[in-house]
Amino acid sequence: MRTILVVDDEEGIHKIIKRVFEEHYNIISIDNIGEIEKQIEKNPIDLLLLDVWLKGGGNTIGYLSEFKTKYKNIPVIVMSAFDYGETVISTIDNGAHSFVSKPFDISELKCKVLRVFDKAVDLEIKRDAGNKYWDILKNAKNHLKENYANKITIEETAKRFDTNPELLNALFREWLGFSAKEYLNCCRMQEAFVLLTETKIPIKKIYKLVGISSNKTFVEAIKNHFYKKPLQLRSEAKPKITLLLPSKV
Repeated sequence: MRTILVVDDEEGIHKIIKRVFEEHYNIISIDNIGEIEKQIEKNPIDLLLLDVWLKGGGNTIGYLSEFKTKYKNIPVIVMSAFDYGETVISTIDNGAHSFVSKPFDISELKCKVLRVFDKAVDLEIKRDAGNKYWDILKNAKNHLKENYANKITIEETAKRFDTNPELLNALFREWLGFSAKEYLNCCRMQEAFVLLTETKIPIKKIYKLVGISSNKTFVEAIKNHFYKKPLQLRSEAKPKITLLLPSKV
């Protein structure tokens, strides 16, 4: 199981992150940058979630640069209530993988965490090319990502790559933190989010575009993933509805 180290001085943020991710990842929570290296010495850390401003510690952007110099292989997602352009640019320039505004959208954070580990798995696959299980994981992951809108199933995908659903789910859990079924659902939910917030496509037509069997199932999937109904996501979206066609994940 991959490990996420969360550095934030707000107890509420730690509770939210644990609620969302503890089923999939090992979550370690601390409230100051002085504890980061101590935790890394104790546990292999796969991702650092770092707040920009900490009480008593001030701005952590300067520390971010030092951290990435020493720990180049640990990706960092920066969190902050100050989402001004300069802040975002500074965090990326200093080595952050990505930036999340607080109070953050749970769906956005989920997607960015999954993308970090998705990329990590791709690098690990290249490093250990030739391993039979890596080949299964790589091919299945690409197949799900490219064909999620076609009502594919994990059973069909496993058969396609000469394996079984149990082994396929185990491979995904081991390296991504999500089962193959959960990964497929994340691909669908990412696209659904774009279609709900950036297009005028009627909500009752979106389920077909993301490979879900019915509108009822689609509504339940959205509620389970985003903790909101489709109409809420659309109504709360920023006014940037410009796309008329679905984008690709």
